Amino acid sequence: GDISVSTKGERPSVIATLATDTLDLSKFTDYGSSDKQSTQKDKLFSSAPLPLEGLNSANVTLNFKANKLITDSATLNNMKLVMNLNNGKLDIAPFTANLAGGSITTNLTLDGSNGKTASLSKQVTIKQLELGQLPQFKGKDTIVGGKTDPKMNSTASGISVADIMSDLNGKTLVTTGTGKLLNKNIDIA
Repeated sequence: GDISVSTKGERPSVIATLATDTLDLSKFTDYGSSDKQSTQKDKLFSSAPLPLEGLNSANVTLNFKANKLITDSATLNNMKLVMNLNNGKLDIAPFTANLAGGSITTNLTLDGSNGKTASLSKQVTIKQLELGQLPQFKGKDTIVGGKTDPKMNSTASGISVADIMSDLNGKTLVTTGTGKLLNKNIDIA
């Protein structure tokens, strides 16, 4: 890929175009296995202030492509990301990938330009997702058919992740085609 850096102006500027065949993040996204003891927290989301100064420390333009992106929970194919961070405003538009026979398109904006609060806006559109092909169902003969088209739009603002999650507001629409749930293979315990 190509990376250029400029230190002229108020903030450093980075422009990068990167591509890879496979990016395996599974070693970095494994949040613990069952043999590790989990610690109980009082809160699900942190109320610590977000480090918004990081959003204002540089301007970044990134175009990134990976034929395969591997995490501990899923493998995304044909992943493309266009990211712009400019004067404290982060835009990811679009993030696209293929998963479980379907396609994902996400647009996300995180605006921390005022240095005090973050405003979040996201749109996620998934088309023709085959539920039975998701990693948690694949090979278990639990779900057959049922191509699904979820669409989610949400906004929020706050000074911490907890604030943003409590302020989250939006709409979700899920359209599912004809499918079968084979309950003989479901462990309901």
